Amino acid sequence: EGVFLEIALIVVLAVADRLFPMTQESLAGEGPRLRFPLGYWNAVGLVGGIGVVFFAWMNRAGSHAVLRWLAAALIPVAWVVLYLTYSRGGIAAAIVSLLSLFFLSRERLRVLVVVLLGALAALPTVLFIQGNPAIAENLGGPDGPSEGRAVALVLAGSMLATILMVRAMISFAARNPALTGRALAVSRDQRVLKGIAAAGIATMLILAVVFGGHVWSEYSKEDFSTPDEPQLRFTQLTGTGRYEFSRVALESFSANPLTGTGAGTYQFEWLRERRTDQNARDAHSLYLESFAELGLVGGLLVLALVFVLLGIAYLAWRLSAREERDRSAMLFSILLAILVSASFDWTWELAATAGLLMFVSACLAATLQSRRSERGVLRGPRCEPSAGQVALGLGVSWLAIVVLAVPFAADQYMQASEKAAAEGRIEDSIRSARNASRLEPWSATPHLQLGTVFKARGLRERSTAEFSRAAELEPDNWQPIYLRA
Repeated sequence: EGVFLEIALIVVLAVADRLFPMTQESLAGEGPRLRFPLGYWNAVGLVGGIGVVFFAWMNRAGSHAVLRWLAAALIPVAWVVLYLTYSRGGIAAAIVSLLSLFFLSRERLRVLVVVLLGALAALPTVLFIQGNPAIAENLGGPDGPSEGRAVALVLAGSMLATILMVRAMISFAARNPALTGRALAVSRDQRVLKGIAAAGIATMLILAVVFGGHVWSEYSKEDFSTPDEPQLRFTQLTGTGRYEFSRVALESFSANPLTGTGAGTYQFEWLRERRTDQNARDAHSLYLESFAELGLVGGLLVLALVFVLLGIAYLAWRLSAREERDRSAMLFSILLAILVSASFDWTWELAATAGLLMFVSACLAATLQSRRSERGVLRGPRCEPSAGQVALGLGVSWLAIVVLAVPFAADQYMQASEKAAAEGRIEDSIRSARNASRLEPWSATPHLQLGTVFKARGLRERSTAEFSRAAELEPDNWQPIYLRA
């Protein structure tokens, strides 16, 4: 229920802000792709894609009738959010979640039908949005408020239609128990599931052989352009630069396989090795960027974390009792969707999605521990951690949090310095940059900021001194040398 309410709040806020703009991010001129409230359209699309499947599952598994019908009503909202982000990554998240739940949940038939009913109910709203450019393309203007109200009414109709269709499906199943029983038996037959899996794999292999060359050619184009009509993004095969992002990351790793280039330095490698004038801070892949910046050890640690989380999720599902296995399957599908998304986007850097990943992982870990204890898997003194081991684990965890808090605080000071400089508050900018330098005396970034501010004030000697200090701290970073020159 907690995860449900979190995702529900995100999708409702997202739609409400597009229909009735209240924030700077949603104003006209900020682009057509919906990015409120997470600040990044692909992250909102990821949550929307997960929500489409999760809400369908909650319609069956919610502990209260109000939550079950609220979940059904929110499925069209999640579809609309997914559409307005124009995010292919969000579509991928929905597919990964649905496939995972399809093969792990006994309620796969119910979930699949409810997802499709929600899509059918959302279709009129999506078509209506297409005909209203003030909403579809975030153009604003005098027609914006009236179009927002019109879309809200149509969306309300879609939500009501979903409830009525799901209710009709439940009534039909109750009136036809024999037919329902046969359908459920077929959907739960392991031979049928294996056949579907084999057919799916064969189909993918055939498509890869027939169309793989064309798909790769489109994906690897050095093309960052977007179509004039945002909905056409759903049909694009181009990677919008992800091939280039990956190429630079792999070349950086091959040049520095053991130590990497350093945490946060991908942006410098990109500026030096890019074949386009597009700026980028991330490799758009948690895994490739980790190997590029942190080397073999750091990259393997990240992969170890991923495989440990997947192992916990699988064992929690495997050892759960039948009545709880579906819950573990749903949490597994959310975990998998987020981890897959991290392979082609920087959604792991956002608090909402990273927090959701950690919370779901914690739920699965608690479920696994409980099931192993109940089944007697944990036996003997060696399996139960001692009080000292627990204290040590908590101490290491809190130490990690404190260590991470230092660069976080320094980053906040740097953002404050940049904002103050942009607003002409030079003394405040200098003070914030110096505070950041005190927290991270090894970092060149505060000195780059101070050098830039001093240069703007005509203080050439102080500016040169700051750039020189930055060059001393980071001799492999070309930026301070360039700025000093």
